[in-house]
Amino acid sequence: MSGIVILIIGALVYFLPSILGHEKRNAAAILALNIFLGWTVVGWVVALVWAVSVEAPLPAAAPAAPSYLCGACRAPVRAGQVKCVACGKPLNWPAPAGLKKCPDCAEQIQSDARKCRFCGLEFMPEKRTKV
Repeated sequence: MSGIVILIIGALVYFLPSILGHEKRNAAAILALNIFLGWTVVGWVVALVWAVSVEAPLPAAAPAAPSYLCGACRAPVRAGQVKCVACGKPLNWPAPAGLKKCPDCAEQIQSDARKCRFCGLEFMPEKRTKV
C-alpha cells in the first residue's frame, strides 16, 4: 500500500512542470520536454522554469481596415467594391496618386501614359499653358 502512495507522489513530482504549465500556450511542448527529458535533473528544471515563467502577450491583431460609407445611402462598403450592396448604386473610388482611369476600358494606368497598355487607346497630349 505504501509503495503505491510513493509511486503516486513520485509521478506527481515528476509531472509537476506539466501540471503547473497546463494552461500555457506551449503546454504540449512543456509536457514533451517533461516526458522525454524530465528524468534528467536539467530537463526537469528547464520544464519547471518554463512552466512557471510569465508568457509574453500575444501580438496585437492587425488594425481593422478603414470603413467607408456609400455616398447615397451611407451603408458601410469595403474598399474596392464596385456597387453598394444596400442601394445598388455604383461607387466611384478616387484613383490612387500617380494613376488615372482610361476612358475607354476603365483600367488604372500611369498618369503620364500616352497610350493605354490594356486597350491601346492613345491619349491626346495635354496642352500646358505657361503662367
